[in-house]
Amino acid sequence: MRIRDLFLASLLLLTPGVQAKEQAVEPGQRFTGPIINIGAPHSEGWKLMESSGNAVTFGRSGASSGESFIAAVLRFSLPEAQSKDEFVALIERNVEDDAPPERFTNIESTFEYSDQRGYPCVLYKAIGEDTKAKISFFGRRQLILQIRALYCRLPNMEKTGFAAMFSHRGATKVDDLDAQATDFIDGVQIPDSEPNSRVERPREP
Repeated sequence: MRIRDLFLASLLLLTPGVQAKEQAVEPGQRFTGPIINIGAPHSEGWKLMESSGNAVTFGRSGASSGESFIAAVLRFSLPEAQSKDEFVALIERNVEDDAPPERFTNIESTFEYSDQRGYPCVLYKAIGEDTKAKISFFGRRQLILQIRALYCRLPNMEKTGFAAMFSHRGATKVDDLDAQATDFIDGVQIPDSEPNSRVERPREP
């Protein structure tokens, strides 16, 4: 999976009703694998919607019509970058290419380099509008889209990256999205950087 496919791939899972047929997970439930360890969000109502070699995705519906949340971890091929600025530009270019202007309107977005984890990452924050959000089998409407994502290069796999993403789509913004997103993203770790805990094993990105 390429970087430029990640944004739209996660948005496709925001369609209401998809979650109903998937596996319910406990708040904070841990999933571990050889490359990345993942924790489900620490709140009720989440379901494991996808588990593949490139993605582990959780979703839940919100309280209002068409409202939904996605928390996902995705693995992708990542070209080399010669500097921090080049790495940020690489992530920014591909993320922005993901959002077709005929559907998505950007209100504000930021890209910030971080080496807090000891390997290169870019923190992406955005607020926009999905002008053709699907809220039912036939119905579409304009909804606000909030996204927080951390894009990182795996330290032991130089041409491989992962993204930990948390998004909300609804008629209004969620005020504590930063806190929810940070909590989820902090729970996505490379195995050597955290102690073992109770585990389940979906196919891991």
